[in-house]
Amino acid sequence: MNELTPETAIELFLDDKRKTAAESTVGSYEDRLAHFIEWFNTETDYAHLHELDGMDIRLWRVWRFDDDHADAYIKAVQDSLRVFLRWCRDVEAVDAQLPEKVSSPEGGQQRSAEIPADRATAILEHLDRYQYASVEHALFHTLWYCLLRVGGARAIDLGDIDWENDRIQLRHRPSEGTPLKNEYDSEREIAIRPTTREILRDYVEQNRNDVTDEYGRKPLFVAPEGTQRPHQNTLRNYIYALTRPCLHRECPHETTPDQCDATRRKNWACECPSSESTHAIRRGAISWHLRQETGKQVVSDRADVEPDTLDAHYNTLSEGEKAEVRRSELPDELGGE
Repeated sequence: MNELTPETAIELFLDDKRKTAAESTVGSYEDRLAHFIEWFNTETDYAHLHELDGMDIRLWRVWRFDDDHADAYIKAVQDSLRVFLRWCRDVEAVDAQLPEKVSSPEGGQQRSAEIPADRATAILEHLDRYQYASVEHALFHTLWYCLLRVGGARAIDLGDIDWENDRIQLRHRPSEGTPLKNEYDSEREIAIRPTTREILRDYVEQNRNDVTDEYGRKPLFVAPEGTQRPHQNTLRNYIYALTRPCLHRECPHETTPDQCDATRRKNWACECPSSESTHAIRRGAISWHLRQETGKQVVSDRADVEPDTLDAHYNTLSEGEKAEVRRSELPDELGGE
């Protein structure tokens, strides 16, 4: 196996591409693969590409894409990576099977999965019974009912919670490592349910590890063994673990916990074919709020999503369900209830 660093391999790959492709195409490959170099150098201990395996490719995807990346963008990046790794395979710089482990969404505009309300309810009931006020319970409950991105949840400090008025303040603090998706436009106060307040309070008082980050701030969500504000991937891994179906029912993949890497090995929950991302929670929660006849503008403001984007990428209501939501907002004489 030839030993190539990602920098050298990508440079050679782009040189080959320049012989047959337009400069704009080469530039697109260069831009998309720059993040792969960053990930390889910061998130792995490898020196050369041949050390990569299928699990690394899965972890790359978790690291690279956040809650709001559209399927079309994910597909473009993953397709580019697959082409690059096929080139690496041809020059014997990676395992021959590695390129085909790079997964892409089916079709550029296909929506990603969502967690339906009944599945979210089953997970929350399990947490209420068996993991009450754990960091996993507090995080899942907050993501579902507050419509937060995982980056927004990670940014919350203890001091951002108004316990008396049942509100959480989201603030954009890029210089302290907690930016929000739409920068200062994402800053807002979110009203929380009394149940959410009680779960968060019990988590803080009973199970939260007493951590102060390097900026003197006290993050709300902290790993039990953590000494700093957790990385987004740590929080994502909690969600992958919670959404494995074997958590609250039989495994649909006909395996047992002692045979399943997604159960046995720490941080491998994303390998479960049925586990879901934080984005799936967000999409499911948005659809559930709309089905509960919450006004679109209220959901838009709470979730920090423009109404047009809400319709295009998040709102999975059927046309009939949308009609009923609109009916509920009409006066009686115009067809409302």
